[in-house]
Amino acid sequence: MPFTLKLDRRITKSGNSRPSKRPAKSRDFSVRCLGFLSRPERDPGPLAPLWIALCETRLALEPFVANLRSGWSAKSGRFDFAFPKEAGYRWSFREVARDETSVATPSATPGAVATIAIAYRPAYFALEPRGVQEHSMYAAEFILAPPSAWVEREARALAPRFGDDAYEAVRAAHFAAYLDRRTPLPLLADLRFHLALFRAARQRGLIHECSETQIRSGLCGQGLEVCGFADPLFVRASCDEVAELITQETESFAKKENLHGSTLVSRTRGLFPDAVSTPAQHCFDFVVA
Repeated sequence: MPFTLKLDRRITKSGNSRPSKRPAKSRDFSVRCLGFLSRPERDPGPLAPLWIALCETRLALEPFVANLRSGWSAKSGRFDFAFPKEAGYRWSFREVARDETSVATPSATPGAVATIAIAYRPAYFALEPRGVQEHSMYAAEFILAPPSAWVEREARALAPRFGDDAYEAVRAAHFAAYLDRRTPLPLLADLRFHLALFRAARQRGLIHECSETQIRSGLCGQGLEVCGFADPLFVRASCDEVAELITQETESFAKKENLHGSTLVSRTRGLFPDAVSTPAQHCFDFVVA
């Protein structure tokens, strides 16, 4: 459920007391938080969200966001958020009809237009790595959070071939697309291999699921299903872990194909003549879609 966020007006960006040259304002600035996704980076301290959606009227939302971007923190009854400038947040605004956000903005007047502000860290969501982890020991560190509608649509298209595994096969294709751009090792262009690679990565503990309760132990978030996301996954692996994963799964998959495949070279001269094509898509950058 959405919850209210208020600016923490007790301190300034530098941590000093706010000067009292004029009387304090009679009301607090507040907005509704529709959902967020975060992982622990500092403990104790406010969460630096990887993705967050805020909703209010534009008149109220713009100054609230301006204060967040200047260094102020926001708080609720349970969560405190900070938006450090070095994190490289990207902000976008979108106006929606009041009917679409009636739960988020119950005080909105009839006919009013609500505004949604989305902040996210491109380093974790971009398909193409853009200097993602310059100071990180991990070769692959990214978030997989596609729209649930996209996953369901592609799963229906793959159901005749994969049956009950169609949904997981779509998530595997998404995973393989991101991993392929973060390693020099080649990935086989076969969705069956992508599915095996995805399952092996989960078994090795390289893929972490999102929790709504374990705030300080891993990927956490709230309101993501309502915002239209499929179950978010956090992938984090070192160079050695990625190399070992791809090498072992490629060898295993090749052995299975050699046992059951044809000895003739296909007309396309591909490694596997009956390779399953991946779902058709134009873009994997779903976070602001």
